[in-house]
Amino acid sequence: RGARVAVSHDFGTVPDVDPAVRQMVDAAADLLRDLGCGLIPADPPELLGRDLLAPDVWAYAGDHY
Repeated sequence: RGARVAVSHDFGTVPDVDPAVRQMVDAAADLLRDLGCGLIPADPPELLGRDLLAPDVWAYAGDHY
């Protein structure tokens, strides 16, 4: 209870998120909300030149976001 959880459907880089994936993210967010967590929308802005970024760069950039 009381934890704040950042929720992103597309990490700012995925153009067409599969509807099944979006539904799973929503279900997980609903569960966390029901458990007393505060949800914060956290889609990072789209980066220019994202094709120059290494795969999974957001996994390593989370502490800087």
